[in-house]
Amino acid sequence: MHSKLLIFISGLFCLLFVETVIADTLQVDAGVTSDYVWRGLTQTKGKAAVSGGVEKVTEGSWYFGAWVSNTQHETYDYGSAEIDLYVGMSGQNDDLGYDFGFISYQYPAYSGRDFSEMYFALMSGKFAFKYSDSSSAGTYLEMNITYGLEMKKGATITIHAGHYSRNKSSDYVDTSVSFNLKEFSLTLSKANVNTAQDKNIKAFVSWRRSF
Repeated sequence: MHSKLLIFISGLFCLLFVETVIADTLQVDAGVTSDYVWRGLTQTKGKAAVSGGVEKVTEGSWYFGAWVSNTQHETYDYGSAEIDLYVGMSGQNDDLGYDFGFISYQYPAYSGRDFSEMYFALMSGKFAFKYSDSSSAGTYLEMNITYGLEMKKGATITIHAGHYSRNKSSDYVDTSVSFNLKEFSLTLSKANVNTAQDKNIKAFVSWRRSF
């Protein structure tokens, strides 16, 4: 069943890619961070990461894209690329926004690390709630609250809390606070795990630009 779903998603991705090439309306983004942190855990052993992605949004609110970054898992002495392929649909109904889709995480240099998730999110005003479910990795529930800061135009603060129920490891909670100014952000992140690289508060800066 899972393999059939992957085949279906891959086929849909290819069809949408053909449409994108014809329409020539790709959105591109690039970024760099002093520490690639995902769900409260470092993905680069506390080192810097460079990332980039492409995305297409169709007229019917469907979107698909690909995102790539360097990673280095804590159990390996060498790094790997992370390649994320995703497809979904988002929209707005009065004050309530929604977003749902499928994402595949691939690590070419790490055997057995690939996994995929279905996700669903609701957004209203400053609040955003998202639920992600993977049959192999586990489930992740998160809440994000974003406030505008009057002291500087374009400045915001985002408060995050998440709970990861993992199938092969212990569950944990992560929290973070991000100060955002246009393309730049400063984040303080903490996860209640005991690994040497993640048990302490992590502070990292990031830059991201869309073209």
